Amino acid sequence: PWLDGCRVSIAPIRYGAGVKGKVTMAMSCGLPVVATGIAVEGIHARDGFDIRVADSAEAFADAVVSVHEDEALWNRLSHNALATMQEHFSFTAARRAIRRIFDL
Repeated sequence: PWLDGCRVSIAPIRYGAGVKGKVTMAMSCGLPVVATGIAVEGIHARDGFDIRVADSAEAFADAVVSVHEDEALWNRLSHNALATMQEHFSFTAARRAIRRIFDL
């Protein structure tokens, strides 16, 4: 419910480690994300395909505006983000990884 009224999720994270839950949560809801390179580490996301990545303040602001205003870009990022999350972070993906690890 917190993301229902949002048009774009932003993750201007400058430091950190591991998968950033705020990014995967938004992507799994089909909400387009604009993030820094640090914010997308470990997420399997690709700039312009399922997320927008920008590291300078100007590029970040430009990316937020373009995602907010460009309906085709918004739809593409939303659709592809859902597919990326399904492929890499779903129960099916976890089951597949566990089976591969344990040779099941």
